[in-house]
Amino acid sequence: MQSDGGLRWDVLIYGAASKKQLTLKNMEIEAWVEFDARETRGKRKGKHRRAVYTINMSPFNPYVLVDKPWELLPEWPAGVMVGYYVGLPFLDSRASFVDMRLT
Repeated sequence: MQSDGGLRWDVLIYGAASKKQLTLKNMEIEAWVEFDARETRGKRKGKHRRAVYTINMSPFNPYVLVDKPWELLPEWPAGVMVGYYVGLPFLDSRASFVDMRLT
């Protein structure tokens, strides 16, 4: 999903309190990018060269967070909040691994 100038990330937050009590402090994205060139020495000799890029976005609160969705849908599991983030940066298409951490 794309939004203006970045990606959109839908989230479900388990065990969450109400929106007024929720504090999300930091989002960190770590991407491992592998290049065509090969390592010429060391432990990784002959393997693809790689680099790790870290993006730290702090503070990073959801763009939209639905407070108490179980009041709108009776079947909704209690303690689960739903929302989404917009404006996440685009990542290199050569990334072999991406780790997104939200605290």
